[in-house]
Amino acid sequence: MNTKKIYLRLVLAFVVWAALSAIGLFHGIKLIKTLEPYYIEVIEFAYPQYKAKIDYEENNIEPYVVLWVTALKPIEYAPQKFLEAGRSIGPTKVTVLHTMVPLVIFGVIVLVWPVKSLAEFAILIALAIPGALLVTGITSPFQMLGLLDTAFIKAAAQEGYEYKSQAFSWMQFTEGGARWLIPILVGIICARLASWIAPKHKAD
Repeated sequence: MNTKKIYLRLVLAFVVWAALSAIGLFHGIKLIKTLEPYYIEVIEFAYPQYKAKIDYEENNIEPYVVLWVTALKPIEYAPQKFLEAGRSIGPTKVTVLHTMVPLVIFGVIVLVWPVKSLAEFAILIALAIPGALLVTGITSPFQMLGLLDTAFIKAAAQEGYEYKSQAFSWMQFTEGGARWLIPILVGIICARLASWIAPKHKAD
């Protein structure tokens, strides 16, 4: 790829990023509401001891996604210390824009990636659907779960005990940069798969 094409690709990436960011800014909460059943399924699969409920704060300058969970069974957070079954805990919340960031990055990779044919682009878009679900499924729900587990971590610390939370560790990992890296890697994998699946045209 020559220098001119590289510059054009960078300009295209900026335009796509700006467009997707605008969609996230003005319509992000509608998209998150569409994804709500999926988020709940991910949360309850990862933490089967919870019944999850997602709500929204839309009256703020920046809207929030809000998570509440109800314990389906006693949860031991320190030796002989339990959260009783039926007890609801929360809320924990993240901004809608924060939730949209991995999806925007993923969308930029998919839409700007150079393809060799319309068929390859169509395959890439088809692969982008499960790719986007993977990206958002392993970021935003676990960030909310990680924030929720901080209550257990603090309560256990008061008892002189260290509460182990995989969701909290994963949240720290994603907030340390993986929230950007994951959509980039998944986008590249989708693009490479599309290139591999797409029919190859032999030169005359």
